[in-house]
Amino acid sequence: MRGMYLVDRVDEFFETLGRQRHPLLRKVDAMVRFDLVSAERTDHRTVKMRDGSVVVTWDRGAADCIVRTDRSILGRVVAGDETLIAPLLRGVLTAEGDLEVFFLAGRLFSGRGAPSGVAPDDESPSR
Repeated sequence: MRGMYLVDRVDEFFETLGRQRHPLLRKVDAMVRFDLVSAERTDHRTVKMRDGSVVVTWDRGAADCIVRTDRSILGRVVAGDETLIAPLLRGVLTAEGDLEVFFLAGRLFSGRGAPSGVAPDDESPSR
């Protein structure tokens, strides 16, 4: 039952991303795609980050970085049970393309298990 709860939180997380401003992304202009693997299929969430605004599409769009993991793994990140980088280090999440975008995308999870060591906006290069 807990796994299903986490999967539902993943969809809820992506649905609510665009409803708020993201001050930690105010100097970011990049796209990241999350490929969410489950037993039945792979779902895609493409997240466009630009000047603190976020737009999520539910398709397999082009992206600067592609993150691939099991839906339940991302569910743990969304729930705040672990950081985004922890599953990468364990080898159960992959990130292809621009890894700086991966770390910037971690800011989407701030307060939910964002990766540590992300530079403040004034130290981060504009993407």
